[in-house]
Amino acid sequence: KTYADLAPTSEEGAWRAPSGALCPLIAGAALCDRAAEIAAGRVFDLGPVACPLFLLPFAAGAAGMAGISVGLAWRGVDIAVDAAAMRIRGAEGELLAEEAEDVRCRRVEDVASAALPGLPGRAVDAAIWARLAGFEQRIFAPATEASRLTGAGGDLVDKD
Repeated sequence: KTYADLAPTSEEGAWRAPSGALCPLIAGAALCDRAAEIAAGRVFDLGPVACPLFLLPFAAGAAGMAGISVGLAWRGVDIAVDAAAMRIRGAEGELLAEEAEDVRCRRVEDVASAALPGLPGRAVDAAIWARLAGFEQRIFAPATEASRLTGAGGDLVDKD
């Protein structure tokens, strides 16, 4: 499908894709672009969304950019993330759903306050975050003149 078939369009306030399900990567990038709006309290309703869990890194990015906690919710799942923590509540089957009919992205007061009553929760330990951060560092190109000249980073040529 083309980008236009998968990208969000606003229909009565909700984001929809012309071809059916939104691509979570395209919609996630659009949510990051709206981090300030989320921080100001705007709620984004999306749906349907393919593989909604793939929105999570974008929610974390928006949270980090805006210095807030961001929540994602869809049927039976509630996730909250900020720059230092993440809380996931919900059944594994719903968390790993191939598609969610409706996803809500919003600012939450903090990761702990975004709980949905009656759902099992999973806290992500700080040691796991540290280990993931170590993996993250392994994919970065070293900051050298040679790497910059070949296109690493956004200083000379921004290809995004």
